[in-house]
Amino acid sequence: HPDFNVEAMQQLDGPGDYSDVGLIFLEQAVTDVEPAIVITPQEASQLKIRTQVTIAGWGMSSPELPATTPNSIGTSGVKYCAESEINELGDMEMQIGSDTRSSRKCHGDSGGPSYMVVNTETTRYERVVGITSHTYDMSDCYKGGVDTRVDVWFDWIDDQMQKHCAN
Repeated sequence: HPDFNVEAMQQLDGPGDYSDVGLIFLEQAVTDVEPAIVITPQEASQLKIRTQVTIAGWGMSSPELPATTPNSIGTSGVKYCAESEINELGDMEMQIGSDTRSSRKCHGDSGGPSYMVVNTETTRYERVVGITSHTYDMSDCYKGGVDTRVDVWFDWIDDQMQKHCAN
């Protein structure tokens, strides 16, 4: 997003407004994977504290070990999925996970999705509701991660898709 400024993220303190959302347009279509569906503004009222979400990430699974330790529990680059929950819901972002007892995000997970099952009349119920942005504060990964809320950026995403995609 043109308003994103990494310098503004130097003193994190929970969910904020960092405009941390982006899109990548590929030169060739990916045809062997069914695309995920993003949550719509109409479905956003279903985002609530304690709602279960599925998180996916390729980052560190433990902040204690360096990500460069081969085959260690802290190694990044391996896809992990887990069940977690929305712990705090801000206007632009939300905290996923809460402490060391919950599944949460860590370094290297940025850009990864959080999914939620929504009540809808369509045949597919799972929606991308968040994009991993940053840790909760400067205490590393111990307080869960913070996701940019996709519903807030729905119109911007739709506008960019229409500008850049032929069909």
